[in-house]
Amino acid sequence: MNTLVFPSSYFSDNKVDQELEAEYYAAAETGLFDIVLFSYDKWFNEGVLKLNKHFERSVSAVYRGWMMKPNNIRLFVMN
Repeated sequence: MNTLVFPSSYFSDNKVDQELEAEYYAAAETGLFDIVLFSYDKWFNEGVLKLNKHFERSVSAVYRGWMMKPNNIRLFVMN
């Protein structure tokens, strides 16, 4: 299954960022994607990648969210 990664709301790790809700729900409705949220607050303020799902192995994913600085992208990919 294909995996999409969306940022959470700044105020709730269990909700998608409000600006990306339409895309998130459209992708979810297709049933073609495993959708994961990451804690926007933890990542951008603490450098900690906190996902709302656990994976037993490495997966490839497409990031759908706000632009990141090159160093943040490298760290994000390595986590």
